[in-house]
Amino acid sequence: GDLFLPRGSYRLVPADTVYIGSGTGAGRFLGARVEWAPVGADIALSANLLYDNRSSSVESQSPQGEILNYTSELTLEYLVLSPEIDYKLSFLPGFRLTGGIDAELNIAAEAAFVPVRRDSGSITTEVRRVSIDTEPLRIGVNAGISADIFLFEANQRTRFHFSPFLTGHFGTNVTNDFGSDWNMAVVRFGARLKIGPNAMETEILPFDPTYKGKVVAIASLDDRFDVDPVQLGPVPQLQAIALEVPNLVVSEAETPIVLNQPDIPEIDLDKFDIHLGSPPQTFSSYNSQLQVSLPEDVREYLDALVAWAQENPYTEIRIEGHTDNFGSRQEMQKISENRAKEAMNYLIEKGIPRGRILASGLGGRRPKADPRTPEGRRQNRRIEIMIVNTGG
Repeated sequence: GDLFLPRGSYRLVPADTVYIGSGTGAGRFLGARVEWAPVGADIALSANLLYDNRSSSVESQSPQGEILNYTSELTLEYLVLSPEIDYKLSFLPGFRLTGGIDAELNIAAEAAFVPVRRDSGSITTEVRRVSIDTEPLRIGVNAGISADIFLFEANQRTRFHFSPFLTGHFGTNVTNDFGSDWNMAVVRFGARLKIGPNAMETEILPFDPTYKGKVVAIASLDDRFDVDPVQLGPVPQLQAIALEVPNLVVSEAETPIVLNQPDIPEIDLDKFDIHLGSPPQTFSSYNSQLQVSLPEDVREYLDALVAWAQENPYTEIRIEGHTDNFGSRQEMQKISENRAKEAMNYLIEKGIPRGRILASGLGGRRPKADPRTPEGRRQNRRIEIMIVNTGG
């Protein structure tokens, strides 16, 4: 816009002014932000309170024939309140679009008016301080983009994020003094340190006294007789059918019938420390962040635990699934629950009643090692299994 400043240090009537055109400047700001972002929601609400110091330097375009150019150096200070809405970009994880309203309260304004002689090698003759009347309140809009980068978690309760952002701001005029019509467009680049509490969720699968494990019996003949395996189960009603078989000849088979028994692995109970009062067994052998299938060492331990638990019926098995902290809380919670359920289902298939097992997922809220290192994250991807006496 157009900016006019008086040639002298005083306000003259009529004003003897100099036209100052457009220019650029820089500034600095510092403030605080409050943000409300529901877990799993794409929309977040926030409010920013900032101290904003802006300065610009603009050189006038003096008419032909004048020996003086004028350089204006303006300094403006604002207290800014900006309510905003943030929208999470689903196709660009960690990034948000932001937009809102700016209410800027002017708390200080000063203009330094510097005449420069053009006929003597650009010599500054003096510096004049000019008081200008700025609009006390500016209203504007802003829009931009921000990123959300997870840093670390403290005490499983508080998360720290680093959030760089870039926003553009435009509003009503800065000043209308001396017939001016001058505005200011601002591009703001900065970063925030965000601190927030964890939304903690724990799921313990309820006890189901009516649950009965699957009973599967399979009988098979040696495959040389070309007989398919038969699955046996309860028969609701048995009907007798009389068959007449003429000329039935019974002969002894040359090859005996062999009943194939399912392979039962040999279990070395001495390999594992399984007894009442033993510390929880921890297995950190998950090769990837998303793996929920049971690693081989977990299967070996569960086989031994089944053999021990069948001889000790008055015990309960508790299983906890854990993850590292790379990913959303919802994703990590689901993965930890699935790890615990995989172990629980394995025990049920081996004959342990569902009522003797408690399985829960704790996400990444209880790290065992430093989550900032690859080795620490590997150790945090784990399940823990413990034995509890039920007092039988």
